[in-house]
Amino acid sequence: MTPPIHVLGLLGSLRQNSRTELALNRCLEAAQQEGAETSIFDARRSPLPFCDGRDDQSLYPEAVHELRRQVAQTDALVFASPEYIGSYSAAIKNMLDFLGPDHLRGKIAGVIGVAADHSASNTVYHLSNILLRCGCWVVPIHAQIPASEIIFQQPDSASAQKLLSILDALGRDIVVTVHRHHSSKSKA
Repeated sequence: MTPPIHVLGLLGSLRQNSRTELALNRCLEAAQQEGAETSIFDARRSPLPFCDGRDDQSLYPEAVHELRRQVAQTDALVFASPEYIGSYSAAIKNMLDFLGPDHLRGKIAGVIGVAADHSASNTVYHLSNILLRCGCWVVPIHAQIPASEIIFQQPDSASAQKLLSILDALGRDIVVTVHRHHSSKSKA
């Protein structure tokens, strides 16, 4: 029997009860329904210092090493970020700085962008490009949740259901992609 797939969510919002966290949880619940185990790296609970490029990596606090361990032990990643000033959050940028290609290369990744206004497309676009540059396999479904306050306050509306279903599709697609990736590696 094959071990279960593990999907790690990387939460890029530092706000308590954020809509980004709601979106990430919804995506990870869909991954769980496909049989995956999930967890979240939450920078609120494991605060990261600014990455300063120091040569002696052992001098970084435990949170940095924990982030890297969790990423190393997972099959897939879901990066979830609010859109701030037209791009992803500083919390996500800092995680990316600590991970870089050395820790991300070959990982399957999904992207969620959440915006208070009309679009989170820049977050999704910028983050996808950075992840590709770091050697990730970015799944083609990108979840963009605009007008997030309305979407999460009125989840039964037709427009909310359509957007929230994309989070479900992303969660499922991550698991399917990992299965396909593992299957192709075992055939090689």
